[in-house]
Amino acid sequence: MPKKHSDLADKAYEQIRGLILRYELRPGQHIDLIRTSQRLGVSFTPVREALRRLAQEELVSHIPNKGFSVREISVEEAECLYGVREALEAYGIEAAATRMSPDSLGEIARLSEMYHQSVLEKIDRKRFLLDKLFHIRIAEVSGNFVLVRMLEQILDKIIMKIRLEGMPRDRGPIAYQEHLEILDALKSQDPRRAVAVLRKHLSNAREGMVSFLRSRLISPELSVEEEIA
Repeated sequence: MPKKHSDLADKAYEQIRGLILRYELRPGQHIDLIRTSQRLGVSFTPVREALRRLAQEELVSHIPNKGFSVREISVEEAECLYGVREALEAYGIEAAATRMSPDSLGEIARLSEMYHQSVLEKIDRKRFLLDKLFHIRIAEVSGNFVLVRMLEQILDKIIMKIRLEGMPRDRGPIAYQEHLEILDALKSQDPRRAVAVLRKHLSNAREGMVSFLRSRLISPELSVEEEIA
């Protein structure tokens, strides 16, 4: 029985989103409909619908007569996303600090160590995805599923829209040390301290991100011209 058109569009959406998340499609990169359709094994229509959906989510840009490309994050958008992120995470960690079990702490500590190992390697999406897991797991302990869903959407936007080329390496080791401070506050079940160290961590992350984005405006690298193969 042939698959429904909506099923094909949903599948194409997930596949293309995955390509962006894994950095196989990079911010600024043009998405060729023919090659994308061939790669996914579907016709133009579900691919086009998937890209329109991604455009609505502001992960893809659509320019009439020019087609689709992966969107890049701007300085203004980064500042806005980090502002909302800080508000959500501060609320979540305050609740999580008094609900943290030994098992949850152990899992969060393991994620922190995995992040530490990624810091020792070249910068890639893996580092950002591990950082996301660290923060999402803390939010999950709060028990607020709406907060977790909103936070995931914000983190995915930050991760999927930032280009890694030229990113400085010094932020990773500092972020790891800040993760350890967050863990220590959670072990102490001290909500006020947990919120304080989290806010410091996210403030530093925002400052580093904005500084990097502004440096790209001053001294931009070559634009990404490769199309999906």
